[in-house]
Amino acid sequence: MIMQVHLNTTYLITMIHNTDAMEQMKNPLSPVKMVRETYSRWLQKNITEVQVQFKDEEPAWIPYTTLLAMQETDEG
Repeated sequence: MIMQVHLNTTYLITMIHNTDAMEQMKNPLSPVKMVRETYSRWLQKNITEVQVQFKDEEPAWIPYTTLLAMQETDEG
């Protein structure tokens, strides 16, 4: 029962991140190009990754939480 609640909570958090990332992708000024959900064997959980490109460099996949932290640092 506890495990099921944890899985449901994790799924809900994942859906919120995916929704936020998809909304950010719609913004023409956003560096986000694509969004994907992957399973990290090292972390043993699903993570949301975004493909970002800020200028003319090759696009790179980073965790969505890393992008959020970068934006908070830039704002603050």
